[in-house]
Amino acid sequence: MPDGQRAELIDGQVYNMAPPSRIHQEISYQISRLLGNYIESNGGECRVYPPPFAVNLDADDKD
Repeated sequence: MPDGQRAELIDGQVYNMAPPSRIHQEISYQISRLLGNYIESNGGECRVYPPPFAVNLDADDKD
């Protein structure tokens, strides 16, 4: 895949992904903001990382 091209591999089949729409990005931002504000106001230690954010499930780091 060319660098930066969005695609998913599902059962061995590559599917090209359209970029997220403006409304999708707005909703994602609002949810992230609300979650972050809730966590902060309740003294939580979690952090909210809005997409895009790489997730590596095999990583063994504590950062």
